[in-house]
Amino acid sequence: MQVVANTLDTLWFFRASSCNSDKVSAAYRDLPSGATYVYNDTATDILFLRLNAAPPQGAFFAGWNANTLTSGAGVVALTYPEGDLLKVSQGTMQGFVTPAPAPVNAGVNKFIGIQWSSGTTEPGSSGGGIFTNTGGQYVLRGALWGGGASCQSPAGIDIFSRFDLAYSKLVQYLSPTASPSGDFTDLWWNPNESGWGLNIVEHATRVIFAVWYTYNPDRTPTWYVLPSGTWTSANVYSGTLYAVTGPPFTTAFNPSLVNQVAVGTATLSFVDSNNGTWTYSVNGVSGSKSITRQPY
Repeated sequence: MQVVANTLDTLWFFRASSCNSDKVSAAYRDLPSGATYVYNDTATDILFLRLNAAPPQGAFFAGWNANTLTSGAGVVALTYPEGDLLKVSQGTMQGFVTPAPAPVNAGVNKFIGIQWSSGTTEPGSSGGGIFTNTGGQYVLRGALWGGGASCQSPAGIDIFSRFDLAYSKLVQYLSPTASPSGDFTDLWWNPNESGWGLNIVEHATRVIFAVWYTYNPDRTPTWYVLPSGTWTSANVYSGTLYAVTGPPFTTAFNPSLVNQVAVGTATLSFVDSNNGTWTYSVNGVSGSKSITRQPY
């Protein structure tokens, strides 16, 4: 992968000099200095590189929003179809979708569906970002995987990766490491919703291992595990949630039957040493619940 990253050639300010013009802006710059490979995940369609040279003067870093994008949210896309000049499209988030054919191990509803109200994408636009307006600035929420929109079919649905699912793997590169404000090891629950809860263990390394015992839609018991994650602040910890299966206790242990599948993400937000919020997204279903230490 690094061999390919070495050949990266980035084009900056590659846009029209004025509206309805096919001439490139005078600010255009070519930066053929390559990049350093950092991380990739084909299941979520993520490739993360670090440029080997500073961007040209006048460029600035885009911000990001790692919260789950909500249905109906307005978005703006920036794309360069088939290497053409910058194109801008405006649309609306239609919900979470599953590409067909889906990337290997992608799971269900791990991508964002967008329908355009102004402009569209064209073949060769893959990798272009979608942005939402947060606090007066546009922040990244995902990147184009593919889809059915085009000049001939502007009402088609385009499919974008989800930055909220990728963030737990990228936060170590995007944000400085934070240290927790205390030890949150304990059993946690919501006293108004007896029957489900969290077993949280904070190791000496400050890594949290959490088990969420809860119920399926058919009311059968189940659990999910948060085996690791990242402190994004002194009181906020986020990571990937997994569903696990294995051999029953009534038989000899068979390691080949052990399996774990990433089903979403979870965030623990502590307001003090005894209270907090458990926020989750499991197979496209998101929610948030208040939690407190379980007394004895």
